[in-house]
Amino acid sequence: MSKQTNNSLYHYCLETKFPGNIVPRTDYNFLAKFIRVKDYDLDKAFQRLQKYYACVHRHMDFHRGLRPSDVKSALESKLYIILKHPCNGVKTWVVKVADWDPKVHSVDQLEKAGLFVLENYLSQVLIQENGASLILDLEGLRMEHLLHGTVRQIRRLIEVMLVSSGIEDVKLYN
Repeated sequence: MSKQTNNSLYHYCLETKFPGNIVPRTDYNFLAKFIRVKDYDLDKAFQRLQKYYACVHRHMDFHRGLRPSDVKSALESKLYIILKHPCNGVKTWVVKVADWDPKVHSVDQLEKAGLFVLENYLSQVLIQENGASLILDLEGLRMEHLLHGTVRQIRRLIEVMLVSSGIEDVKLYN
């Protein structure tokens, strides 16, 4: 990626007022992620960045105070799986709902753990350039699961995952 492209996005960030007066990150790795996901199209990258910060603003309660130590056990629950062998150069992230025990982890903990997995997953240049797929494996979904999540939480989960990630291919399996 050219230094000029990244500098242009950097200047866009400095010149733009984001919702809620959010001060945008301007470090190279963060901005490069948006540029690569949008095939080096600066305008599309900036639009994606604007959507990202609008999402952060809408769900500030979710993003505020996000620490790995708060979701350590959820991260260790094997709910999230990254398939090791990419298909067509596109890596796949699988979320196995049946492995969630609502008595142990709240929906909020799972969402935050998922965001940590996603951020780490998307820090890889190969994924930024080739894309990623998300599979929500609903096999084993029980009424117990449905009773622990509100519509707002589910909507937030989907929005945060899609807007934050650049993942545009989501499949539901049962």
